[in-house]
Amino acid sequence: MKTHEIKRVIEAEGLALNDRDDMEVQYVEVAGTPALVIDNVYRDPDYVRGLALSLAYRREAGAYPGYLAFISISGNPMLELVNALMAEVLGHRVGFTPYYRDDFAFAVITKRGDELTDGQRKPHCDGFCAFAGLVYLNLPEQCAGGTSFWRHRRTGLELALGSEGAAQRLALTKELQKEIEAEPADPGTGYLIASNASWEMTQVLEMKYNRFVFYSSNIFHSPLYDERDFGDTLETRRLTQNFYFDRA
Repeated sequence: MKTHEIKRVIEAEGLALNDRDDMEVQYVEVAGTPALVIDNVYRDPDYVRGLALSLAYRREAGAYPGYLAFISISGNPMLELVNALMAEVLGHRVGFTPYYRDDFAFAVITKRGDELTDGQRKPHCDGFCAFAGLVYLNLPEQCAGGTSFWRHRRTGLELALGSEGAAQRLALTKELQKEIEAEPADPGTGYLIASNASWEMTQVLEMKYNRFVFYSSNIFHSPLYDERDFGDTLETRRLTQNFYFDRA
């Protein structure tokens, strides 16, 4: 077996999911939609974290306040797990969005609060996928915040529901986001960590080491990130593995 093939086998084994009996599965509801929380999702989370820390974070993506890094390993085990647990709940199966189909994606937040754009200081919804998933990879003593969900006070909206088909969903999400993005951000700088005059925080899926969360990406959401809880080195930044799904 060639060296690169051996390396891929080792990585695939290191990224193995835990046995189902050793996972802790919770079904929750966010903005009236089904969501999923799985603790102990990886058999060897330290390996996954070490792999993530070995990568170069150089790619910007949308309004994400940091950088992504990628490695080409199949994510099918995670996809199979999500479908086994959620297909009946959702009424359909999911697949990876074509934008992030063939790679594992990891992300770190790097921007300081005073470096954020107006758009990065507001919750957002994603038009390019139907569902999002995260694995939190910060060590237990580093875990703080999580993923927050929001209600837009003026409209009362918690999510942007599209019609059938990705193109229609994308168009409606963009239309709604364009209107909301035109509003000035509330005074002050920094990440949104509490309700303000424009946005009400409705729910938080808390960060926990080796926890996977899955939710509808058309809900207004944001990293619940207080920069005082994290450092400015790769080992101390907020670190996640990111998945993006569509209807199969």
